[in-house]
Amino acid sequence: MKSDLQASYKNPVKYAAFGSCDTVYDMTGDTTSFTLDPSTIYVVADNAPARTKIAACVNVKKSGYYRIWVQELNDKSQKNESFYLSVVYPNDSLITACDSNLGPYKVVPDTTAPDTVDSQHRYAGLFFFKKGINKVLLNHYSKIVNEYPEYWNGPTDSSSVFSKPNSVHFKKMTLIYSNGVFDAALSYSAKTDTVIRINGQPVQAVPKGGDYQYELKLSNVGTFTLRNTDLMATVPDSVEFLNIQPVPTDTMGDTLHWRFDTLSPGLEKIITIDARASNALVNTPHKIFSSAWVYARCDTLLGNNTDSTTVYAFDPCDFFTPEMPQIQTFPSSVNQGDSVSVRVRLPKGVVSWDVLVTYVNGRVDSSYADAFIASTGNAADRWLTLQPAFTDTRLLTGANQENIIFEVRSLDKCGHFNTAQDTVTVRRIIEKYDLELNYTAQTDTTVSCNGQSVKAVLEGG
Repeated sequence: MKSDLQASYKNPVKYAAFGSCDTVYDMTGDTTSFTLDPSTIYVVADNAPARTKIAACVNVKKSGYYRIWVQELNDKSQKNESFYLSVVYPNDSLITACDSNLGPYKVVPDTTAPDTVDSQHRYAGLFFFKKGINKVLLNHYSKIVNEYPEYWNGPTDSSSVFSKPNSVHFKKMTLIYSNGVFDAALSYSAKTDTVIRINGQPVQAVPKGGDYQYELKLSNVGTFTLRNTDLMATVPDSVEFLNIQPVPTDTMGDTLHWRFDTLSPGLEKIITIDARASNALVNTPHKIFSSAWVYARCDTLLGNNTDSTTVYAFDPCDFFTPEMPQIQTFPSSVNQGDSVSVRVRLPKGVVSWDVLVTYVNGRVDSSYADAFIASTGNAADRWLTLQPAFTDTRLLTGANQENIIFEVRSLDKCGHFNTAQDTVTVRRIIEKYDLELNYTAQTDTTVSCNGQSVKAVLEGG
């Protein structure tokens, strides 16, 4: 990757002062021109110390953006009289053009115009000047040709580059104040499906091991086109980034880096990051903090260049209220051999459950509901009628009635084990008999006794 000069207005690169200014030109208005001596204001390719020179020292009355136009002497026989400008501030920090075309530099390529001492003005870039004396440096393109060979005519090996003077001479410079701003705005947010309260305040949260998303939004809220804008974001601890769109330009340790060549005023770039919180977190809620920042060339309004976002990874069991299962049987009393309808209601968060049937002698039937459970699964928070109905309502002792206990057991996702019971009474069937006795005599004789006809038998008959 090319080693671009990353000078910013927050942390400027310090640069050599290049000596004192022999002449200082005052900006008397929004446009100022001054004549230069081409015999002294020049740079060459074949002499390292002479590849940079102070072209002009300008006393700026108000900080702002200025476009620079220059008039140079051109030697048509020399094919590599390309150059670029840079500006040294009163505190000796150096910046390059805001509208760069090669990395951080605004290279003015060699012209094919005829030899003339009255070359047309050539645009050399837009620069931010600070109030006070600013030094405008003339740099020969040969200084950066190894990194940026795009405008070099011919071989770029050292012997070829530095074998001829290819001198660049200035005879006039014009500065024009440009009313506008470079302003990159950055917002960084997290999107989760859950909000929890910490110290009474609602915060974005994600279950440990859960997925969520980050969104980075870079906006050009200024009036100039942003060029070579760098956006960085940190990868938080205990987080895995699953998918990033667009893909970062490169990654440096735990920092993701994107570079955007241009961004016109009013437009924005959106980056989405799918993330997953670690499932191995022990101390929860765990604070997941991530920051992002943008470096936009010539942006002097730095208050909106950084942002951060926080998500809390939590253990769902820290906020889980366990519930009891429920069980109902109908009817509550049956004759032996009759069927019983059983229904259950499972608590939220159930991960497994079972139904046990316990008889009076301690015998336990744990298989009655197995087939139903296998087909139904963990359907929580609604009543389930077990199929088929329970029919094994037998008596196991000599008693006329016995109790059968139906118990539902549930285990929830946070390890809470709970039970509920209901009881059915089974009665013995007792059979009843109604007996009737008839006793009669059979004779061949009937006599009258007290006016009543009765059966009679002769003595000895």
